[in-house]
Amino acid sequence: MPNNFSPLRLFILFSIVILTNSVLWLDSLDNYFNNQKHVLISNVVPDWFFTPSQRLHLKTQSADLFGMVGIASNKNKTVDQTVEYVLKIEKIPLSSTPKVLFAGDSLMQGVAPIAIADLKKIYPNGKFIDLSQQSTGLTVRRYFDWPKKIKEESLRQGFNVVIIFLGANDPWDIYENKKHFVFPSNEWQELYRERVNEVLLFAKEHQIHVIWVGLPNMEVERVRAGAIVQNTVFQSETQKYGFDFISTEEILGSLDAPFTKFSQDPVKGSILIRANDGIHFTPNGYRLVSNQIIKTLKEKF
Repeated sequence: MPNNFSPLRLFILFSIVILTNSVLWLDSLDNYFNNQKHVLISNVVPDWFFTPSQRLHLKTQSADLFGMVGIASNKNKTVDQTVEYVLKIEKIPLSSTPKVLFAGDSLMQGVAPIAIADLKKIYPNGKFIDLSQQSTGLTVRRYFDWPKKIKEESLRQGFNVVIIFLGANDPWDIYENKKHFVFPSNEWQELYRERVNEVLLFAKEHQIHVIWVGLPNMEVERVRAGAIVQNTVFQSETQKYGFDFISTEEILGSLDAPFTKFSQDPVKGSILIRANDGIHFTPNGYRLVSNQIIKTLKEKF
């Protein structure tokens, strides 16, 4: 009797399984290599090859509410039109109970739990949800789309405040619609500004207040250079909409100053606030950022 499980047939079978899984999860592989190696498979593989993995990914997500709110009509607005529109909107009236969404990358993953624990003591009837996710940002939207996520969750859960702390994963080239936007060119900055505005305009239209936390000084030079560009965008755009921008430079050191892992406390002396990777924080550092968020939020409620 012939052997139906010969080494050759087993090899072919495993090869088919591996190839099938690779196709079905190509989106995730693309995101992994982008985050780890800053290489995009989508730059060399045709878009149609991603169709199976995109369909699989969509099935695992909640229904897309983006089209229901008519935000798409704002995509064609010029910057001047957007600013003119913003200036016509009155200050957002906030209720007495905060319903807060925490959005961001691994930086927010360290801050949010500390802030939420303290806020629950101050506002026992408040709603505080942490949806932060590591290795996310605004430059790569194929795997995780923050503007879309913020819109969906805000409409579904009725948030009246969104606190955003992200950007360390963003200072890289952007590939969109077959176009290559080189960081930190003017074209790159303009596209990045549009993505920030996509969140802010939605928030203004739905009476949601935004608190945007600026990036801190970084030991990694490229990320530090990116933070300088990104903070300029974050601050200018949030101020246009009447939202709050928290500068971490005031509590963690200027981006123009040499990077340091320590902060000087008048009582405790030198305190370690930054992790060894030069990007993340120690619990003491996360606490400093959390305190600023809570202080800003208390001014609104």
